[in-house]
Amino acid sequence: MVGVDYKGYLEDYRSGIDGYAIRNYELAFKCIVTFLLKIDAHYIYFFIISAFVQIYFFYKSFDRKIYYLLPWAVPIFLMTELGSLENGIRHFTALMIFFYSLKYIRDSLFGRYVLTIGFASLFHLSVLVCLPLYWLLRCKIFKSIGIQLFGIMISIFVSERIVTWINDYFGGIIFLLGYDGYLSELNKEGEGGLGFYVSWFINILIIFLFPQLYKKYKHDGFIVYWNLFYIGLLLKPATDFILVLGRINWYFYKIRFLIFAFVLHYLYCKCKENDFFYFLFFMFLLSIIIFFLYEVYVGANQMSPFYFFWQETEYVPVHKYN
Repeated sequence: MVGVDYKGYLEDYRSGIDGYAIRNYELAFKCIVTFLLKIDAHYIYFFIISAFVQIYFFYKSFDRKIYYLLPWAVPIFLMTELGSLENGIRHFTALMIFFYSLKYIRDSLFGRYVLTIGFASLFHLSVLVCLPLYWLLRCKIFKSIGIQLFGIMISIFVSERIVTWINDYFGGIIFLLGYDGYLSELNKEGEGGLGFYVSWFINILIIFLFPQLYKKYKHDGFIVYWNLFYIGLLLKPATDFILVLGRINWYFYKIRFLIFAFVLHYLYCKCKENDFFYFLFFMFLLSIIIFFLYEVYVGANQMSPFYFFWQETEYVPVHKYN
């Protein structure tokens, strides 16, 4: 199962080794596609290999320190992130490798972090923006609720100006990262519908829970994951105006599924102490489910319908490419 990017990648695959799109793929994807075309493989194997790499690094991101979160994180990820990520296959792959690399920031392994980011860039160059995060994510500058809320207010206030700065001063960098095609596109998914307000309600609620979450999970590298999420929150108001920043913000804001997992695990553990936490637990869980169902209903991120490889009446499989 893939998102609507299926159509574009299928056409790229059908164009053959000498096609313009494949020549401009990052090295890892170019090698995968070239090899499959050389052995005359059905295009579905391209999607299978991509999915395998994504799933493998997603799973390996949950090492011994946070493995207990995996049963919580998987359903949350499927409900909150998968729909949009399926619409960026190469980017999705690089993102999963980046999430895997976060443990090297947590464990102060700079060399391994750099090597892993370098490997991820073979799937999508945009991941190189994450290199400076090694130092930033280890800081504890966002520990105050007041500072965090103030930062979001400032971010909302200057969001339109940020969009102007990006267009005026960072067009060259965006071109190098492969996002120039999105530079002039507006992000229509942040125009203030129900999902927009539910999302922000959940985010603000989590900020108020931050002190308790940090106290309980600080030895599990929580501050690294939180800082990444909070940077994503700061960028989010601007991403509601311009699509290119939304794609870059995937590396920050998409970690929210793990933050949600921390929150649900915390509330579940607290249920044994106070019945009020039962209410918070189910309200938080219900909010996530409502948000997911709403996005499916309105077709957010073009997550519905999906396209399956056996839909050969619309997308005819190609067995000969040369």
